[in-house]
Amino acid sequence: MVSSAGMVQTVTGPVEPRQLGTTLMHEHLLVDLTSFFVEPSLEEERRAAHAPVSMDAIGSIRWDERSNLDNLSLSDEKVAADELTEFRLRGGSTLVDATPVGIGRNPLGLKRIAEKTGLNVIAGSGYYISRTHPKELSRKSAREIAEEIRQEFENGIADTGVRPGIIGEIGNSHPWSEAERKVVRASAIVQQETGAAITAHPGRDQRSPMKILRLLQAEGTTMERVVMGHLDRTIGTLEGLEEVAAQSCYLEFDMFGVESHYAWSDFNLPNDSARINMVKKLVERGYVDQILLSHDVCTKRQLKMYGGYGYSHILEHIVPWMRRRGIKARQTRRMLVDNPMRVLAFAKI
Repeated sequence: MVSSAGMVQTVTGPVEPRQLGTTLMHEHLLVDLTSFFVEPSLEEERRAAHAPVSMDAIGSIRWDERSNLDNLSLSDEKVAADELTEFRLRGGSTLVDATPVGIGRNPLGLKRIAEKTGLNVIAGSGYYISRTHPKELSRKSAREIAEEIRQEFENGIADTGVRPGIIGEIGNSHPWSEAERKVVRASAIVQQETGAAITAHPGRDQRSPMKILRLLQAEGTTMERVVMGHLDRTIGTLEGLEEVAAQSCYLEFDMFGVESHYAWSDFNLPNDSARINMVKKLVERGYVDQILLSHDVCTKRQLKMYGGYGYSHILEHIVPWMRRRGIKARQTRRMLVDNPMRVLAFAKI
């Protein structure tokens, strides 16, 4: 049976929203992004590309995260649990593992990590971008895809018994593919049938978030149940962000700690200082109840053991920095506690 209205579904079972506490809304504990690996043309570079991640190579990997195969896989449950220690010690309680089908989703692994750490872990559902879709997906209708996702909420993922707590992250590319649009339509159906929230991965184009939101609106989605992710790498203007906010969805700034760049993208990725400034402007304009925060840890270079900021960065560095910039404690609480508690609780259907 789909989780009761008002409850939050974690990988170890349903919990009351008040049990969530400080929540990261978009992370990956176990994920496989090796399909995005770019094979170098030079022999010397190929050797480095296929070597394990090491500190002496981390500079090159930060320059282009796709340049090392090992960097693109998080598969060690012990490492994940160890990396979460600082997050828990600094008051963190919950995180959403937004890994969908096609990029290494591991529900039983997430359950073991949750049991070991004592944290609430919420698993995702649905499909990522087209290049990761199984071949048979193109032959399915939106209704068939929706039924497949709904069954996970009803009975658990495959034969694991682990049920997802959110639809997504639903992957979208630029240009937008028909298969991705079909998955968005399927997600709208599941949202209305289960009361779960949707978290969306927009394409790398500033128009992508609004395209997705308009399709969800046309399909009858409750927009207060939608999280638009990766806005800090997609929309660079306050006006563009306010247009998204006007749709009543959540605005997710989920790349805190990513202060390098995307070597293959023309978008000027902001650093954390710029992210905080944008969040502050949105707070000042009255959107604090729509803002969510996270890191989107999905590669080894982001882990503390490889010199990254890890899962504790927001609590360790960003929240104090926000306070110095004039964002009040009650406002950061709304972004990290109250808003996640509201969106992750299943709505009445």
